[in-house]
Amino acid sequence: MGNHVAEVANASLVVSYEGFDGGKGGVFWFSATDPVIGTVSAAMGLTGDSTDQKIGAGGIYVTPNKDYVSYASTTRILTWCPGATGCRGVTVSTANSVTGLPEATQEPTLKARAAGDYILTDSQDAAWLIWGPKSGPFQSGPYGETTALTGIGSAGSISLVDLPNNAFLIGDMTTLDSKGAFTWCSGTSPCVGTVSATRSLTGELANDMVGDPYQVTLSQEAVPAHYIVRWWRSDNSASSVTVCPTAGGCVGVVTDPAVSLVGTATQPFQNDYAPWLWFLPNGNLLVRAAGEPGGASQGQSFFMCVPGPNCNGTLSASNTF
Repeated sequence: MGNHVAEVANASLVVSYEGFDGGKGGVFWFSATDPVIGTVSAAMGLTGDSTDQKIGAGGIYVTPNKDYVSYASTTRILTWCPGATGCRGVTVSTANSVTGLPEATQEPTLKARAAGDYILTDSQDAAWLIWGPKSGPFQSGPYGETTALTGIGSAGSISLVDLPNNAFLIGDMTTLDSKGAFTWCSGTSPCVGTVSATRSLTGELANDMVGDPYQVTLSQEAVPAHYIVRWWRSDNSASSVTVCPTAGGCVGVVTDPAVSLVGTATQPFQNDYAPWLWFLPNGNLLVRAAGEPGGASQGQSFFMCVPGPNCNGTLSASNTF
């Protein structure tokens, strides 16, 4: 017995056996202080409800809080269990698991966050992400927009940007035909939905590649209230600065003046790393763009605003100096 073994809370052990009970599979919890002698039974663990379900075949993932998540790779089921007491005498169902995950070529990856929560993603194919809290189960049910963040491009392109108050951004430059996106998640409730311009801040065209963590800057209050996304198209034909609240994030398209401060052909936010943004002592934001409204390409323009909706629009002679 024992396809996978993991140590969880209180030095307890969890052991998976995909061949249990004719292939139903199981993940069995054993206390460190009460040795078990005899035959393993369903009363000792989490088991499948049908032949060849092979619960636990895909691995056991230990969370930062020393709880554990089991994965059935054949039937693509994820189940959370408490590390201190285990799942004993429990059968997998949509009431305690995420079922019907997309087919994948590899097992998921668990990424821990400093706050103690974590995310689970497909190691290679992605297209989904499941958020788990510091303690307690993740959202259970059939796989979809109510249990996972779907529409992610590839796991290798995912970046995590931590924000104040436990919130975070999922950056993904490959999603939506490489339009890319930043998707805001609270870090305190399920991160669910589908990556799109109604759920995320996205690019406008293929290969806009929004979602690089280097595009993000935090404001400089004692507890930052905003994050700023600076973006430019690779051919410098479009550019923008988007000011978003850390408590809620931004949705929409980076080239929309209702969402962002949009550069123009004569006043672009250039593809360079020279200083371009300053937080003034009074809390205002000062942004630098290359060029001038009249077309003097060697000049510079400056735009000032109070962080928030006042920072949206299109650069022009009337709002820059």
